[in-house]
Amino acid sequence: MFSTHRLIQLHNLSDDLSARARVCLRGAANLERIGNTRGAQYQRARGLRYQAIASAAARRLEAA
Repeated sequence: MFSTHRLIQLHNLSDDLSARARVCLRGAANLERIGNTRGAQYQRARGLRYQAIASAAARRLEAA
């Protein structure tokens, strides 16, 4: 059982990191469009990492 404070932290973490993931993935698409494949690869990996953490936080919220 989570405290109210922990539930709020998980909710904020999920929201914040999913938003950051969208920004990184959009940046990756823009970098790919202009031909910067290394930058796109970096941003895509970063976005996917953020999304994985956001998904884990969301799963913990659902379990609570």
